[in-house]
Amino acid sequence: FELDGRDLATFASRGQQRTAILALKLAELDVVTAIDGRPPLLLLDDVFSELDPDRRSHLVRRIAALPQAFVTTTTLDDLDPDLRAIATAWEVRTGPDGAWLVNGDPVAPGTPDSVSAS
Repeated sequence: FELDGRDLATFASRGQQRTAILALKLAELDVVTAIDGRPPLLLLDDVFSELDPDRRSHLVRRIAALPQAFVTTTTLDDLDPDLRAIATAWEVRTGPDGAWLVNGDPVAPGTPDSVSAS
């Protein structure tokens, strides 16, 4: 990705690089929504870790306006507090009897090895 003809990887911070990619993804979401009339499912993986508070707030507002989005993280403490206030959190665990959602139904039958292989 470039900004003013310069490669972002050579001069932008990791947070600035992440912001540029997120801006592109959110623009894609807007285009698909305009074409189809329905927003696609948004999946974000560990998205808040390198964003400053203003960018986090903007992203939370965008996520909150969607009918459905999935945000993954290894710890809930990494999630923006405003997002935690409106989100439903699910924890996926694996063990000898398979994978399951905490307080939910099984994600997939079988052992963790067979679940990860599928």
